[in-house]
Amino acid sequence: QLGDAFEIIRPRMPRSENASYDEWAIHFERHFPFFRDNIVLLGNSLGAGFLVKWLAKNTFPKRIAGLFLVAPPYDNSLGGDEDLTNGFVIRGDLSLVLKQSPNTHFFFSENDECVPMAHAEMFQKKLAHANFHIYPDKGGHFRVKEFPELVTIITDTTL
Repeated sequence: QLGDAFEIIRPRMPRSENASYDEWAIHFERHFPFFRDNIVLLGNSLGAGFLVKWLAKNTFPKRIAGLFLVAPPYDNSLGGDEDLTNGFVIRGDLSLVLKQSPNTHFFFSENDECVPMAHAEMFQKKLAHANFHIYPDKGGHFRVKEFPELVTIITDTTL
């Protein structure tokens, strides 16, 4: 739905069922030669949390036009029986995220059973100048077939 203005690279991260932050970082960095300036980075759930943590600790090699983070977990206070393990818990200073991408957007759903609204509040405390979009119902953990609001925000803020 983004149209021809965007080229999409969607790396499949290794071992999604038993993910490791360090393995994901190696895999992510292998894609750098394929990225161009004014890249749009989009992550969902654990992938969104990964992007926050990676950008908080590292300098991205290209100019970031926008960073879009859908339901990223912050720590182990997840809903249900979920645990955030293998290096994905976010700690420390996150200021480098906004320095690299002033156009950062977070998306949370009030009825998300996996990533509670408390995570949005934790990110807001650390990244107050980011844009936060809160929805009353996005199918729980963003289990929706279409997300037109996301498409509109990406196109309106990056083109």
